[in-house]
Amino acid sequence: IYTPRLSSAASDVYKRQVADQPPELAFSWPGHDVQATAIEERTLRFTATDDYGIRSMTFYYAVNGGAWESVELPLPGQSPAAPAEQASEHTLYLEELTVATPLADAPARPLQAGDMISFYTEARDHTLEARTSLYFIDVRPFDRSYRESQSMAGQSGQGGGGADELVQRQREIVTATWNLKNRLSRGEGEPGDEDQAEVLALLQRTLADQVTTLIERAAARRLTLEEGIDTFSRELTSATEDMIPAAEKLEAQDLEAAVAPAQQALQHLLAAQATVNDVAVSMGVADMRGTTGRSLSELMDLEMDQERYRYETPQAPTPGGEPA
Repeated sequence: IYTPRLSSAASDVYKRQVADQPPELAFSWPGHDVQATAIEERTLRFTATDDYGIRSMTFYYAVNGGAWESVELPLPGQSPAAPAEQASEHTLYLEELTVATPLADAPARPLQAGDMISFYTEARDHTLEARTSLYFIDVRPFDRSYRESQSMAGQSGQGGGGADELVQRQREIVTATWNLKNRLSRGEGEPGDEDQAEVLALLQRTLADQVTTLIERAAARRLTLEEGIDTFSRELTSATEDMIPAAEKLEAQDLEAAVAPAQQALQHLLAAQATVNDVAVSMGVADMRGTTGRSLSELMDLEMDQERYRYETPQAPTPGGEPA
């Protein structure tokens, strides 16, 4: 039997033509992080395509960075040949989700403002798989409280601005860690990936230090004695307790293990953010311009604004008596 010999270039072309590729997977609706109250329903849609055909799609979700729950998504019109393109969706009923309490004998509680649901989807063909990025549903207060707190933040220039920045920075750390982990799991690592993990660890430790300083300064001004602010401080403390192990896992290049504590830190920051909004509503616009509201807002803005932060650093006197 005669077998033609292919040139090296032709062989490479042949291999590229027949080599299996992982599925292409997208979060098609709504396609971004969302907010919802604790009694809403959220329908999430995903689309997958593959050169050989989609065999399965699985939806994963976790409440407050806890254990992942999985749901096999239906593939409408799936044939034995497995169609090359599939779209499927899943509806989360937030009213049915619960959060485990620290006490073993205490019943799980329903979702409340400050909780979060993280989710992603995985698609498989006959040999390979792909994952979406990590997305979030933030549980927000009901309309009246939410609208009033947002309005107060805009009118007074204060409100939860600093808390919003804390949440955003932690969310970016979680997302970057997840994306780096996925890239390495697909065998698409690059020489600088270890450095990137170390940078994420540094960012996580820096944010933990900023939150710790914020807690200390709030205590020094006796703000934690105010109703509502004490809860804010406790949530920030819990956030730092999760940030440190997340940073340690990142330093050890254990990205898989770093995701959970980083997510849990994010949830505590969301809970702190919700507390700030509640305080804004209970105080009213006028009081938010008063001592407690202004002091808390100033402290948060100070920690998030690096240019202002450096001016609070103690300054050593010069021989002439003026600050250095």
